Amino acid sequence: MLASVVVASSLAGNDLASALYANPYEGAPFPGYPADDEAVRIARHAEAIPHMTGHLADAAHQLDLCATGCHYVATGITRDLAAAREQAEPVQRTTGPALTDAQYDEPGQQAPTEPRSAAAPTATAAAAPKPPAVQRARR
Repeated sequence: MLASVVVASSLAGNDLASALYANPYEGAPFPGYPADDEAVRIARHAEAIPHMTGHLADAAHQLDLCATGCHYVATGITRDLAAAREQAEPVQRTTGPALTDAQYDEPGQQAPTEPRSAAAPTATAAAAPKPPAVQRARR
């Protein structure tokens, strides 16, 4: 549906450009060229006005299609969001199994008796005991 909105808006832009192209030039005459007389000007307008009117009518139709398509897209998004909200289940975090002694980085470190929760932070790094290698380096 969104693609049809893009296509319709592109066609509307093309129709507006075609309407401008069909418009007869009536600016200041170039130096050295004689200005058109009134009869030529009226004939040029009589020929251009139906072309311009047709292009402008087509552009208005394409813009109407754009508005309808935008309405459908917005309605679909709203409907999908409402349906997703109704189907959504509350998300609960679960923790994995407790680590074994072999899974710890430092040899000789013991696994905690209770697994740590992802939501509850542990003690800060300053309060945590340092590995033996770090303690020896500070002496």
